[in-house]
This record gives sequence, C-alpha cells and structure tokens, in this order.
Amino acid sequence: MPSRKKHTKDIHHEYISTKQHTSGYLFRLSNYFVLLSMLAVEHYSDFSFPESVYLLVFSAIVGYDVQGLLNFIRSIAGRKK
Repeated sequence: MPSRKKHTKDIHHEYISTKQHTSGYLFRLSNYFVLLSMLAVEHYSDFSFPESVYLLVFSAIVGYDVQGLLNFIRSIAGRKK
C-alpha cells in the first residue's frame, strides 16, 4: 500500500491581543498629550522648545501609525484590482 503524504498549507496568522491594542491607544494618547502640553507651555510662558523636540514627539505619533496606514492603503489597492 503506498504511503500518502499529507500536504498542509503554511498559514500565518497575526493576533493582536486586547492588551496590546489598548496599550497602542494609550501610547498614542500620551504622545498627543505631550505634544499639546508642549504647545501650551510654549504659548503661556517665555520658554520655547527646540524644533528637534517637536520632531521627536511628532515622529513618535506618526511612526506608530505608519504600519497601520500601509495596511489600509494595501487593502484599498487590493479591492480595486
């Protein structure tokens, strides 16, 4: 009797737990809070932050969302094909 080989598909799943999803929101909200606090301090006092500090906070906000934006663009591009 010939032996049969089982062929299975290589399936890769990515799971995001609720804790990771919640921490993502908290990270984003904390960065917005830092940015708004910096703007308020600069507006209401004589202290001014250098542009590099603003760039650091802004890149943290945008850098976190880059992967999500790329996936969104890919999903839209995939629908049009």
